[in-house]
Amino acid sequence: MDKKTKVKIAVFFSVAIAFISTAFVRTRYLLPHALPSEAVKNLGGQVAVDTGGDLSGYIYNGTRWEVVGVVIRLTLYTQASTPKGWQIESSSCSDAPTEIPVDGKSFLVRDYALDIRIKPLSVNNFSEKGGIIQVKGDWYGCQIIGAQGLVERPILLRRLSQKSGIPTPLGRQQAWWIPAIYTFLGAVIGFLSDRLKIWWDSRAIKRAFLSAIRVELEGLQEQLSDLKKEVLNAKERVEKREGYPGQFAFSLRRTIFETQLGTLGDLSDPVLLEVIRFYSDLSVLPGIIEMLNEHGRECVKLWEKPERDGWIKRTISGSNALVERADGFRARISALLPKLPA
Repeated sequence: MDKKTKVKIAVFFSVAIAFISTAFVRTRYLLPHALPSEAVKNLGGQVAVDTGGDLSGYIYNGTRWEVVGVVIRLTLYTQASTPKGWQIESSSCSDAPTEIPVDGKSFLVRDYALDIRIKPLSVNNFSEKGGIIQVKGDWYGCQIIGAQGLVERPILLRRLSQKSGIPTPLGRQQAWWIPAIYTFLGAVIGFLSDRLKIWWDSRAIKRAFLSAIRVELEGLQEQLSDLKKEVLNAKERVEKREGYPGQFAFSLRRTIFETQLGTLGDLSDPVLLEVIRFYSDLSVLPGIIEMLNEHGRECVKLWEKPERDGWIKRTISGSNALVERADGFRARISALLPKLPA
C-alpha cells in the first residue's frame, strides 16, 4: 500500500469518525427526549375550555429540562343526577390522574399534544383548537401524561436543584464540554474538508495535465517517425554517393510539459515521474541532430577531396545513432500512452 493510499484511507476514516461523533452527540444532547416520570411530576399548569370548545392556559416547567412539548389528557364529566349542577371554568393540570367528581361520570377523554417551548423554571402560555362539545355545567379535569425536552444550563440549574430538590435528568453529569466538543469537531471536519478539497483539486489538475501530455506525446511520436524517414533517406543518398548529406531541423514538442508542470503540487505519482524522466531523456536528441548536421556540413565542404570518405562514414554512423534513439523514444511513448488518461 503506497503512501497516497494510506493518506486517503486515513482521511476517509477521520471524516467518518467525526461525522459519527457529531451524530452521537447530536442524538444524545440536541434531540428531544421523553422526560422521565420524576421530571414530569414537576410540570404543572392550568387549562380552560371556552364556549367554542378551544383550550387555553399555561404550563409551568419546574425541571432542569428545556421542555419542547407537553401531552395533556382532558377528561370531561357530567353529573349523573343533575346535569346542570356544576359551573367549572378552568382546571389545574398535574401528573396526577383526574379524580371523578362526586355523582359524576366520564363521557369524553381526549389527549392533546401541545407544541410549547418552556425554559427551565419558567412558565409559558398556550392555546389549542380543542373541538370539544361542552355542555354548560360540565366538569373537566386535566392530567399531564408526558413531555419532551432538552438539557439546558446544567451548572446553574444544579445549584438551584440542590436547594429546591428539582429532579435532574443527567444526575451529576456536566454538559459544559458539549460546546467544546462541537468546536473541536467543527475544526477537525473543517481541516479534513480543506485537505480533501486540496487533494481533489490536485487530482483534477494532474489528470488534466496528463491528458494534455498524451496529446503532445502522440504528436511527438509522429514527429519522430517523420524524422526517422528523412534521416534514412539522406543516409541512403550518401551511401550511394548520389547526393549531399541532409540538414535536419527538428523542434521538440515540449510546450505543454514545460509550461504546465509547475502547476502540479505533487510530483510523486509513478506515471508522472515516468513522464518527467522521458522528457528529461528526450533533451539529448537536439544535440545528436546538431552533431549529424555538423558532420554533413563538413562532408559537403570536402565532397571533391579524398577526406570526404571519412566524413561520410561519420555521417552514416551519426545517422544510425539518431535513428536508434528515435526508435527508442517512439517505443517509450507507445508504452506510456496507455497509462495516460484520454
